[in-house]
Amino acid sequence: MPAFRLCLLTALLLTALLLAAPAAAQDLPWSADFEDGSLEGWTPRDDTYFGAPLRSGPGRWTVEDGVLRQTSNVWVGDPPLEFDIHLGTHIAAGNPAWTDYALNVDVRSDDNDGIGVVFRYRDPLNYYRLMLVDDAANGGPVQKLERRVDGRITVLAEDRSGPAYPSGWFTLTVDVRGDSIRAYQNGTLRFALRDTSAAALTSGRIGLAVYANTGAHFDHVAVTAEAVVRAAPTPPPPAVRTPYLQQATPTSILIAWQTATETTGTVEYGPTRDLGFRVDSPSPAYRHAVTLDGLTPGTTYYYRVSIGSEVFYPITPFRTAGTRADPRLRMLVFGDSGTDTPPQHAIAALMTEKAHADFGIHVGDVSQYQGEEYDRIFFRPYADLISRTPIYPSIGNHDTYYDGAATYLNVFYLPHNNPQQTERYYSFDYGPVHAIALDTNIGFTPGTPQYEWFVSDLQSAAAQEATWRFVYFHHPPYCQAWSGWAGEPNVRRYLMPLFEQYGVDVVFNGHTHAYERGTLNGVTYVITGGGGGGLDDYGRDVAHIDVTALEHHYTLVEIDGPTLELSAIRTDGTEIDRFTLMQTGTASAPEDGGPGGRVATVVRYPNPLGAGVPLTLAFRLPAPTPVTVALYDALGRRVAMLADAAYPAGAHTLSWTPPAHLAAGLYLLRLQHGTEATVHPVTLTR
Repeated sequence: MPAFRLCLLTALLLTALLLAAPAAAQDLPWSADFEDGSLEGWTPRDDTYFGAPLRSGPGRWTVEDGVLRQTSNVWVGDPPLEFDIHLGTHIAAGNPAWTDYALNVDVRSDDNDGIGVVFRYRDPLNYYRLMLVDDAANGGPVQKLERRVDGRITVLAEDRSGPAYPSGWFTLTVDVRGDSIRAYQNGTLRFALRDTSAAALTSGRIGLAVYANTGAHFDHVAVTAEAVVRAAPTPPPPAVRTPYLQQATPTSILIAWQTATETTGTVEYGPTRDLGFRVDSPSPAYRHAVTLDGLTPGTTYYYRVSIGSEVFYPITPFRTAGTRADPRLRMLVFGDSGTDTPPQHAIAALMTEKAHADFGIHVGDVSQYQGEEYDRIFFRPYADLISRTPIYPSIGNHDTYYDGAATYLNVFYLPHNNPQQTERYYSFDYGPVHAIALDTNIGFTPGTPQYEWFVSDLQSAAAQEATWRFVYFHHPPYCQAWSGWAGEPNVRRYLMPLFEQYGVDVVFNGHTHAYERGTLNGVTYVITGGGGGGLDDYGRDVAHIDVTALEHHYTLVEIDGPTLELSAIRTDGTEIDRFTLMQTGTASAPEDGGPGGRVATVVRYPNPLGAGVPLTLAFRLPAPTPVTVALYDALGRRVAMLADAAYPAGAHTLSWTPPAHLAAGLYLLRLQHGTEATVHPVTLTR
């Protein structure tokens, strides 16, 4: 036999032997747990479909805390094509020579869009895919088993009988052998078929697939030659959560924390670092919450948390709330923060190291994702801050996406002083402040429980007797930033009249990722949504909004009796804005529930005030009152009279432009109403 024919025969025999080799020759088992934080061996690719555009991409695959995540809202094409193909991004690994195998992977989706696996993957246009989509608005709920050849998708089987996948972690399994394909969810068979077509794929790698899903998680990927079918995964132990303060009052405070095992704990506390008092958690648990009672108002205490004989958290100070008589207070305000990004961490460090606040409020989107993973996006970034400063959050739209805000409500211990006993909206007193948190993700129009409670709370003695009244919630009535959204019409229609009627001083909002500040009808509105999320663009001009800054920031409110100073702070510690709001005089609230019983003024102007720039003074009167407004120089000489007349009850605004002949320097603006007066400094430059 000629040598070349012998070689050819030998090669053919070797090829036949390789094709007939047992499954072990596939170099299996193979697994990936992502514990090293690496994506080595994995190839991410964004999907394509015959020229259809990639929307809102690119894909973003990362490993965080030992879990593979995809957090980009990426999809291909526009409806109706988008909802037929459900393409977005995928990531592949393994051996292209694999033929018969079982793929098991633990999966979690905190979005309600598409998530799944690919197998016998040859390249981005040729593979099988199991895709699960839950969102009814995007063509779900549906489970689909598909074949893709040369880019074209053929649905081999689908099921639209119920939810596509459960909440929390679940397992997907695909077992492929010859022309047989079997797909399982949590060990239950979902599809079983044979692909005997000429287009059938016989070998290829494995992968993970996502469609328009910003909360996709994957872990414990395993490929075996044997037909292994995993059941539902065992839930992982909870993350360790260091102590955080909640529900501060003048005489008590709640301290909460979380452990990775069920155990008891102890809080030692006292007015010095020697401590001296202790409270034990009642029974073994993962989550712990103990209340310290019998404390002295406005007093610094120290506490330490221990688990058995081990110190869980070292000695840390906190301060009890002051009483209504305490004139001074420092309050943090921030929002739209939950992103685990450098801007969020920079702001967290500044608030912890520089602000030294008594308490803080969060104006929503504590999670900027889907309303999950609060350890990664709240409890870790703010660990040092919240261990000594109680934060009172409100619910943003992102906090609701995963489970209707159930996770949010589970991790915080908030007041629930409303007939519905819900923590979605509430009020509390802190020193001279009465603060009201609303939830604009649920009904707040007349006739709803929230609206009726809100009116009742505004009329309460706690609200009317407070020196300062604040309301905060996520969606602002107006905004200049964000070209795609101009504010919430129902807030304008139903809530703004209540703010004006009951003398609310400041309304704090988020949702718009920027800083904005303005005054309308005697109420100051502040948007402080620059806590860490991507910044919005400039959208429009709004007459009553004086300042808009497209910057990451937090807001600090400093109160000293009738004077409030508010400043917005950039990530480098410099100021974006500072303004002063003053209250003067008191009067009994009118019986008809009119504009409240105090005179509040706010001077709106750049500081310093440049030539030709108008100075604006807004004030609110509880009753008809004679008012004079005059400008004086540093020697006390009157240089201009802005107003001298009797004004009716309600909100009023004066605007005055300095004449060209007025010299640069410091001036004093004096507002007198009846027998009371306030003075505001004004700096004029030329």
